[in-house]
Amino acid sequence: MADPLVSSQIGLADPSAIVAKVTTFGNRPVSEWLSAGHPARNCQIIDPATNKGIRRLDRARAQLSDDQMVSLIAACGPNHCLDGWGYLSRSISALVARDGHSAKHMAYYAQLRAAMSMLAVSGIGIFNGLNICIDVNGAVHKLENTQENKGGENTHRIVWPALDAWLRIDSNAARFLSSVSLHGTNLKDALDSIWPNRQPVSIVLPLINAWAFDLSVATQHHEQRNISSYTPHELNALQCSFQDEMDFLSETWSALEPSAPFGFTQLDNHMLRRLFQMVHQQDNSAADPADIVQLDASPIATRYEELEPTLRQAVPKPFLLDETGSNEPQVFQMAATDGTTPRAMISRAVLLLRAATAMNTLTLHEAGFSPDGTEIRPWLDPLIVHRGITPAEKLPERMADLWDTTRYAVEDFQSSLVESAYEPNGFFAANQNGTPDVTQLERAAMWGMCP
Repeated sequence: MADPLVSSQIGLADPSAIVAKVTTFGNRPVSEWLSAGHPARNCQIIDPATNKGIRRLDRARAQLSDDQMVSLIAACGPNHCLDGWGYLSRSISALVARDGHSAKHMAYYAQLRAAMSMLAVSGIGIFNGLNICIDVNGAVHKLENTQENKGGENTHRIVWPALDAWLRIDSNAARFLSSVSLHGTNLKDALDSIWPNRQPVSIVLPLINAWAFDLSVATQHHEQRNISSYTPHELNALQCSFQDEMDFLSETWSALEPSAPFGFTQLDNHMLRRLFQMVHQQDNSAADPADIVQLDASPIATRYEELEPTLRQAVPKPFLLDETGSNEPQVFQMAATDGTTPRAMISRAVLLLRAATAMNTLTLHEAGFSPDGTEIRPWLDPLIVHRGITPAEKLPERMADLWDTTRYAVEDFQSSLVESAYEPNGFFAANQNGTPDVTQLERAAMWGMCP
């Protein structure tokens, strides 16, 4: 595909108008985020004459004002994120049911929604052929070029080029790093403590290139996706190990344990170590052989004391210098492969959704919402009741409290697997096997955005 973003329109995108619109969503159910008279209240921009989606910006302008398009994109950001976690949940359900093709199908869409969410909170709306960006003044522009009387690229073809182009702007890469906070410090500040003045793009692009591998090759691997989506699964059997896949799921849950005030304890710690060691390896790859620096003599070791005290307390130096990655969650190892196995695709979905959750949380904070996310409870509370995560009369005081029941479910899950010797029917027949709780990855989305 020819690069649809050669005009650099994406450089116009700015989150300011999105943040300003998000401030109006507080303490309101999601059904009220868009006004009753909004022409695209269901987030579909439809031509009333044909009842088909509008793909041209000049025609969209006949239906919506710039302000209405801004509010539409703002509403899409957090909803795409939550939907992405929902797709991931369905992918995990398929993995437990030993339906690898369905797990892959849903994992791909989880990644797609994560990317669309990251773009939306950055001022970029993807509407399957109508792709637009919002500038700092709230004005709407076509994303691919300035030809408003021509349709744009479809969703699968535009999402990765748009995300890639957006992250190649240094200020945007810095915003991404600043959005991920662990133990009171964001990734940008932590990296700056060790490598002052390092260009954020040089750090973020390799990271997202790995996590979004399936999106970046979506057009090349279209036939492979079609096998999982449309052909008989048993005639295209996938190699799988019930034990390996269930151990992977158990380990992934442990990585998603919430941390205060927000984030994921294990996942974020290991992400920090991966990032630090990646930058160290970048330095060594650019050095002459005689100038190669060992990890224990690298800036990670020599400038460790420059990190914030709370971060040092949570992430000790020996942990950061452990090249073997002891106890590293499989999601990092699997995401780094170029494989299209269910576990690899789920791993990349987990990491992209973690990134999307962080960027949505940053947007909520910039919109003035409280750290505990009280203002978005009218959106999330009905959803966790609807999904059967908790009854209406037992809503948690804090979303992180959902971890208590999740932890017990994971323990039941692990015990049932051992007791059944990982025999599928024996596991499913167990009275307390942790399901369906361990398939409800939406739980992590809740405490990720609303601790």
